[in-house]
Amino acid sequence: MRMRTLLYAALVSTCAFYSTAAAVDVSGTISTTNWTKANSPYRVTAEVVVPTGETLTIEPGVDVLFDANVHFLVQGTLVAIGTETDSIRFMKGTSPVWNRLRIFGGTADLRYVRISDGRSVAGETESPGGGIFADGAMHLTLDHCVINNNVSDQCLNVGPATP
Repeated sequence: MRMRTLLYAALVSTCAFYSTAAAVDVSGTISTTNWTKANSPYRVTAEVVVPTGETLTIEPGVDVLFDANVHFLVQGTLVAIGTETDSIRFMKGTSPVWNRLRIFGGTADLRYVRISDGRSVAGETESPGGGIFADGAMHLTLDHCVINNNVSDQCLNVGPATP
């Protein structure tokens, strides 16, 4: 009986250790780096910018959760390649919505990616596009992506967009 109790305690502690992966808070300028499943979720707490000349690579199984209603701006390169069984998800965290993935003059390769709960409110400094907006993208690949439950209050771009 004691052996069974010890085995059960070891199993519970092992499960607790692996199920409580610490979230990584992200914001600001992102230098070339990899976001890994082991460190997921990545919680966006303020605007994120991948600037020209930098590359953000996101592994399969990563969740990017928005705890603030902010942009995720790509001016450099975003490589987010999930798999059929392990996608990458951009979605709301504690914020009810977020202000979309913007590819502005950059490059993005998105495969097996889900983008949900984005919302854009167009204005003098904003542009349309609920979940994703690309303007001047050098190269954009969307393959096996799901873009759902996003809202944009403007359907046409009435002028040049600004990052």
